[in-house]
Amino acid sequence: MHKTILADATMLLVAFLWGAGYPVSDFLLQEMGPLWLSAIRLGIAALLMSFFFRQRIAAVERRLLLPAAGAGFVIAVLFLLQIFGLLFTTPGRQAFIAGTNVVLVPLLYSLLYRRRPAPEGLAAALLCTAGLMVMAFTPGMAFGRGDVLSCLLALFIALDVIVIGHLCRVMDPMALAVFQVDTAALVLVAAALLFEPFPETALSLPGWGALAYLVFGLTLFAFWAQNSAQKFCDDTHAGILLSLEGPFGYFLSVAWGRETLNGQVLLGGSVILAGVFLSVWSETKRRKTKQERDL
Repeated sequence: MHKTILADATMLLVAFLWGAGYPVSDFLLQEMGPLWLSAIRLGIAALLMSFFFRQRIAAVERRLLLPAAGAGFVIAVLFLLQIFGLLFTTPGRQAFIAGTNVVLVPLLYSLLYRRRPAPEGLAAALLCTAGLMVMAFTPGMAFGRGDVLSCLLALFIALDVIVIGHLCRVMDPMALAVFQVDTAALVLVAAALLFEPFPETALSLPGWGALAYLVFGLTLFAFWAQNSAQKFCDDTHAGILLSLEGPFGYFLSVAWGRETLNGQVLLGGSVILAGVFLSVWSETKRRKTKQERDL
């Protein structure tokens, strides 16, 4: 049981790190283009991970190489959608829209595996989505291209959760993280070389700090942490915990003066917390039932 509690805590930490990534990335976009930002971030992470974990990479079965590379391609698309979406919308708004992946995870799971998600898990996902919509809605709001990209981002985040949910149970989580980052780095570096000029000016000191956070906190640690923790919970539960990146991203944007706080946000946040508590209760009940059956 302590492993599952630790896994839940780790997933919450990953959600926090993801949430912080929205305002941090938005800040860095003021100093470099979106393609090179993603390419440099993933490129540095790929070099470090490939060097320090080369023995674990060599131990991966050949049959898993292509699926692991496919997971990396999903990450590359996810990064592109996030970074280009931020050019046309605010970090808080993107965080909320991307958080709707919570309802997409059980739907994708049902389509891919032809299994019905647990009723409690689906209800929790719907509650979280309703809360996100309450927080994001404004009278007369327009749905722009940044919002469309953010919706696609939500879809790819959900796909990422499903893919990792499968692969982390059949291969070394760290090796999986390395393959993800390496593949994504190759795609993004190629895209940057083809479509965007190299940055002409050096980063500011805060810019280097922000880039270090994206490389070490949001890439090296977060990828390994999610891959390691997700093997101990089902995909719907993982998606619900990770959906908290939206509220985390919003409140951090507020703290950094990029968004404003209001009662509507607090109401939506309360609905989201209700969904999270329902999910945690459902998962705890499922684990207890499984333990009783195994006795």
